[in-house]
Amino acid sequence: MNIIIKTPLRYFGKPLILFLLVILFLPLMTSAHESGETAQGGGEKGILFIAMGPSNNFAMIDIATEKVMKAVAGPVNPHGIAVTPDGKYAYLTSRNPGKKKKSTQAGDFPVSVVEIDSGQIKTTINVGGESHHVWMSPDGKQVYVTVPSVEGVVVIDTVMNQVVKTIETGFKANSIVTSPDGKFIYVVNKGDDTLSVIDRGTLKVIKSIITGKGPDHLAISPDGKYISLTASYANEVWMLKTDPLKMVAKAPVGKGPHGIAVSSDGKEVFVASRGDATFSVFSGPDLKKVHSMKLGKGPGHVKALPGNGYVYINDEVEFRTYIYDPTSRKVIHTIYLWPEPHETAFWIPGK
Repeated sequence: MNIIIKTPLRYFGKPLILFLLVILFLPLMTSAHESGETAQGGGEKGILFIAMGPSNNFAMIDIATEKVMKAVAGPVNPHGIAVTPDGKYAYLTSRNPGKKKKSTQAGDFPVSVVEIDSGQIKTTINVGGESHHVWMSPDGKQVYVTVPSVEGVVVIDTVMNQVVKTIETGFKANSIVTSPDGKFIYVVNKGDDTLSVIDRGTLKVIKSIITGKGPDHLAISPDGKYISLTASYANEVWMLKTDPLKMVAKAPVGKGPHGIAVSSDGKEVFVASRGDATFSVFSGPDLKKVHSMKLGKGPGHVKALPGNGYVYINDEVEFRTYIYDPTSRKVIHTIYLWPEPHETAFWIPGK
């Protein structure tokens, strides 16, 4: 297995131990589900990319075989990840790994651009503070990063790899998505319970709406007509129509809902709740609960793939990614990823 690990000298110490453990654990990271099944793979060509926090790496997983291909060195404590449409570059955010390493410099935790084939960090981009979530525009020309300290979104031009705009949206700007046609950018502001809409042409906020308490993660339907979000402090999932922007449904969900995703046909919404370790499925857009189950100890980020239709749920407490089949309503495989799998991106040729 080809594992690339490059670490700045100033981060030796505890992170070095983490890196050494990654070397030991990666050969054991892939596994069938605990029933003893042999992993059959998702039958879809492409790659999953998962940011792995304290390891300072991200994992690359072959979607067809569900095997870890390699771990690639990224920035310090990467949380968010986005990949260019051609699959050549990954953009990773960086967060402060702990109170003992409190940063006093805005550029200490930049966005890193990694050349995927070589595993080299091509450049780093100072976004004015710790960066959290990241989203790639459909055409690959811009990257949008939430930076809580600037209370908004930083826009990066992917040709120049430079910041071209900082847009204030609200307190504790968090999750971010774009409309499928790339015309609008949506961001939730967890600290003031709002959802902001940015016009991509002008890069200005054109509308904001009050949501449930503690809006955390966002997902958008494939046709762009609906936005769903988790209200983490209210233990709710919300559904909003995008035109006109308004709430059309909400439903109770498990404690501390975090990650959310929408099926490729827009008919189902998937929610992971970290507070009580549950995974729930709702119909869209009416948010009628159709399935719920206990899952691991800390299900967090969720990603639904087009093609095979599987849902990937990362558990940062149990160091694994669960692969859920919406047809059978079961977790059919498990991929072990140490130490903390966070945000997931994917690259599928032609999609």
